[in-house]
Amino acid sequence: MVSRATRRCRCDRAAELLAVIKAFAEQSADPNAVYATAQIPPPPIPGPAPDPGTPFEPRVGLLQSGAIVLNWKCNNPEGTTGTIYEVRRSLTGSNGPFAFIGASGVKEFTDETIPFGSGAVTYEITAVRSTRRGNPATFNVNFGVNGPGLTVTMAAPVKMAA
Repeated sequence: MVSRATRRCRCDRAAELLAVIKAFAEQSADPNAVYATAQIPPPPIPGPAPDPGTPFEPRVGLLQSGAIVLNWKCNNPEGTTGTIYEVRRSLTGSNGPFAFIGASGVKEFTDETIPFGSGAVTYEITAVRSTRRGNPATFNVNFGVNGPGLTVTMAAPVKMAA
């Protein structure tokens, strides 16, 4: 009977051997020949990463300067990095026109350029990674000029992937 320690040791050695083969193959002019000689399959060629996620659950904070801080959540595909968020704004409602006002590498953006006296502003936030774009999310922010205080709503429902 083989003990657990012996099995663990064999697994560790096998993992070390695979790491050495992989490192050697990466330095070789013909990596597939190295894998064939070692009688192991080459690693699969990675496919393109899916589109970035769609921002959801907006939150807004009003600063003393009159600027607002937007925060949101966004579920991006596992294993992806480098997502930025383009922020566009409309002062005339969710039908636009939207103007680019900035970008952020985190799920937060401060808008310091809201015109004085604006009653409502609509933001469109799109997650972007390399050449891939997620679906934009549209948030309405009502400052309560002609109604209740500061409110934030999604302009359109966001479908989340299952």
